[in-house]
Amino acid sequence: MFDFKARQNNILKTAIIATLAITSSSSFAQEKTMTSSVETTIINPDGLYNPAPNGFSHVVISKGGSSIVHFAGQGGENKEGELSPEFAKQVEQAYKNLRMHLKQLM
Repeated sequence: MFDFKARQNNILKTAIIATLAITSSSSFAQEKTMTSSVETTIINPDGLYNPAPNGFSHVVISKGGSSIVHFAGQGGENKEGELSPEFAKQVEQAYKNLRMHLKQLM
């Protein structure tokens, strides 16, 4: 015969032990948490259109333990924010924009 009450007590005991283990583990982890700071630099090259009204930047450099350069997705817009109707010219302009980004980093 299945003892429902005993099974319920075992499940409850297991849940309490697991809760205690998680609580003590997370408080230990909190004591060992390391903090670091990341310095960010925003770059919007003069040769490109101003992205601020659209809520982004062309380039962000993050420096902490190492440096990471983030480039926004490059479209084919020129300095005035105009987009050529010809796809080939958009691609050409996107590469020009990317070259301007890279020159800012050197």
